Amino acid sequence: IRSQITDDDYQNIELTEDGLQFANTIFKTNKTRNTPLAETYKPDMTEPLPPAVGLRSRFPIIKNQGQQGSCTAFSMVSVFEYFLMRLSGSYTDLSEAFTYFNSRKQAGNTEIDEGATFNDVLKATIDSGLCVESLCPYDEHTYNVEPSEESYADGSTRKVTEAKNVEINIQHIKC
Repeated sequence: IRSQITDDDYQNIELTEDGLQFANTIFKTNKTRNTPLAETYKPDMTEPLPPAVGLRSRFPIIKNQGQQGSCTAFSMVSVFEYFLMRLSGSYTDLSEAFTYFNSRKQAGNTEIDEGATFNDVLKATIDSGLCVESLCPYDEHTYNVEPSEESYADGSTRKVTEAKNVEINIQHIKC
């Protein structure tokens, strides 16, 4: 199930020092189990930033996770889809189910739908990569079935090779 946010909705979303603000709700970053990575991103702050940058044209459509606790997998997969589209010029539909299963495998429990941390999602994409949706389709009612060997083979072609911390600072995020 997929839905789209309208252009009018995007006008009401703002990134602030407190978090992502949409209408009257502020979505704060999850600070539980915050394990820093080995390196921190250092943006080039010497170049002036443009007043606004539109990223929507390269981001995939918003996907519906249903009742499953797979929001971190969905958000991280959409970021990877964005970067793949930016690099290749074409859209690759990646599997949230593959990423969610392997994220929970990192945490040590694939039998419970209890969500995943960003660190576990990142570790999963480093270890198992990201496979295409057609090899491991998302079903909001299925979360404990291990992906196929073919899924793992495909995922191994798209492994994250480098990750850095980004300070929660509006200027660093913009760079």
